[in-house]
Amino acid sequence: MAERQMALAEKTSAIHFDEHTISEFSKIFQTRDNVRGRLAGIDPKTKEKKQFEEKKSFDAASHLNGTIQQGGYAATDKGCKFQVWDIDKPVPAKELCKTIFNLDPSIFPIQSPGGRWHLFKFHHDWLPLDQAKKIAAAVEKKLERIYGKDLDKGHTLPLKQGWINFPYVLGTNRVCYDPRGNPLSLKQFIHRYRFKNHALIAAMVGLSEGGRHKAMFSAALYCEHVLKDMRHLEEINKNFDKPIDQKDINRFTVGEYHLSNEKWSKDYLLRNINNYLEEINGYKPAAAIAAAAEEAPIKIYRLLDPNYNPHRRAFAMESYLKKDCMTLNAGEPGSAKTTWLAMKAYCFGSGHTFFGKKVLNPGNALIITAEEDRNEMELRLRAIDQQYGGIKNGNHIACIGYDTNLKLVNFSKDDYRKTKQCYELEQLITDHEYKFIGLDPLISMQKGAFDENNNPQMDAFCKSFLIPLAQKHGACVSVNHHTNKISMITEGGMIDNNALHAARGASALVGAARIVIGLSPMTRQLWEKEYKKVVKEDEFKHLVAIIDAKNNYSALGNKPKWLLKKQVFVDCSDGQEPVAILQETNINELMDSRSAMSQEYARKEISKHLPIIDSHMKEDKTMKSTLCCTLHQVATELANKDPRISNEDEKTLTMEYRRLLQSGLQKEILFNGFYYWYEYDRYATSKAVHKLFKQDQESHDRPLSL
Repeated sequence: MAERQMALAEKTSAIHFDEHTISEFSKIFQTRDNVRGRLAGIDPKTKEKKQFEEKKSFDAASHLNGTIQQGGYAATDKGCKFQVWDIDKPVPAKELCKTIFNLDPSIFPIQSPGGRWHLFKFHHDWLPLDQAKKIAAAVEKKLERIYGKDLDKGHTLPLKQGWINFPYVLGTNRVCYDPRGNPLSLKQFIHRYRFKNHALIAAMVGLSEGGRHKAMFSAALYCEHVLKDMRHLEEINKNFDKPIDQKDINRFTVGEYHLSNEKWSKDYLLRNINNYLEEINGYKPAAAIAAAAEEAPIKIYRLLDPNYNPHRRAFAMESYLKKDCMTLNAGEPGSAKTTWLAMKAYCFGSGHTFFGKKVLNPGNALIITAEEDRNEMELRLRAIDQQYGGIKNGNHIACIGYDTNLKLVNFSKDDYRKTKQCYELEQLITDHEYKFIGLDPLISMQKGAFDENNNPQMDAFCKSFLIPLAQKHGACVSVNHHTNKISMITEGGMIDNNALHAARGASALVGAARIVIGLSPMTRQLWEKEYKKVVKEDEFKHLVAIIDAKNNYSALGNKPKWLLKKQVFVDCSDGQEPVAILQETNINELMDSRSAMSQEYARKEISKHLPIIDSHMKEDKTMKSTLCCTLHQVATELANKDPRISNEDEKTLTMEYRRLLQSGLQKEILFNGFYYWYEYDRYATSKAVHKLFKQDQESHDRPLSL
């Protein structure tokens, strides 16, 4: 007992109240505005507390330095940030702290000056009062079974109205205790609060002699596999009562003490957390602690809450880049993916509009390429710089080339982990404030036993590494990936549904990306079929379609944006070098113009062929009072009746009539009291997806009845 009092006196007298500490303490104990509780000592006659309420806000600085001892209300108009239970009995610290840690490791035992206990549970975000009261009632029942009448149910907050005195007044013993029953300094208390939902880390606070190196080893595993950030080890060590040497910390970080051994996997960590906690605390913890080791606490938010004001989506570039998210650029080799990524990075940095998309929040950009060196990327960026006219806002664009051979993740048969290079990269992103991170190609950014067709591995790659990379740094991640070469564009130059599934490998990649852009070169077949009349033969091979394949935040366009690979010359030390960049075209406008003209002609021609169309019409089983037939049936008969059949082959003429019917009947026409129109049924299970329909005017104009 005497030793504990000495330790307590030492910790409470050594508190330094810098502005950061005061700010952090204020964030933990958020209470009602413009009202606080005051504790003004003990009445020497009655031995009762002199406490009252003041119409002033909580002042953390004056509280901590002992000038004004204060408290506050748990219940506010916003909800509550903390809950409290009162044990009205001087239970020994070691006994109580063990019991509470096994009940709920996120509950903080704080001893009152009289030796009794206040149990605090804190929340990062405001918890609605109805939810807080349910949690408080559930914990109260558990505590009542343990402490019986010694649990003062009249002081459970926020079940009851009232305020509670706050801890860590200078010179008092109103402080938090660790799971072993030892007092914690203010700094250690704040540290435990930061890791309150991580029992293993929270339990280590205050360690002194014996077990620190073992604890640091388990902390390293936890930081690697759960927290995903090894830099937490420094903070953990600083909050030991007696920190270990820096060289020992380096064994787990710089030296990769455990990272080099595949035995120390995530699964190994989860299997042994109970053992680690027993080594740290000196007692076997409840099984539930291990089970919840990597699981975040459930957060539930009431929607349509008048006290919450949503903010706009954090787009950095309209439609193409969103903060904290991953954009996927999928295209086959030769589709200008690298140029597209480089131009996107340049526009992000410079603030220039990127093919009609405004840059809303410019910043520094980093391109990581496994296929190009510095010189090649320098040539491309200088060519792009010529097109846009320079970066004038002070931002910069950097590159990591193939000579680094950067690998972010090391996959083994049953596990995966960050590489040392990944930690180094994260530090570089922090130091240089990169807000755009481009990876080209994605498949080259890992090593080990990785299979791009393995959904769990691809899901882990995206959700455990790439997306957190964006979230941690408030950045946009844009990755290039190869396609499986299936068609993305269908008849009429329209985007096919296949565009969403064109990315090669596991579907988890497309699922994880919030935005998917397809890049597809124009083929000769597509040119001859759809674009021959508006694109020259020597030009089509230089065209690339930009396709909106997926966007979780906006509607998709139904036509591709066609860009032209144009050659510009870049000045070099030894002459000039031709470099390809992308430029906009007016192909879609030309196609729309020709389509309007061809539709008028086609509608006149179709009126001549209505008897043949009618001869093929049969009752449609899916639509009442409607007849239909396949487009191919009609086009084939018209081709065989065409007098040119002797000079042209049937296939060519059939295709010509297919286009005529599709163009003219894209919009329905009325003839002799009947409507005729064309539809493409993309969901049809048979090959008959192109159909012509006929319906009498009366049925057609009748409102649909459900």
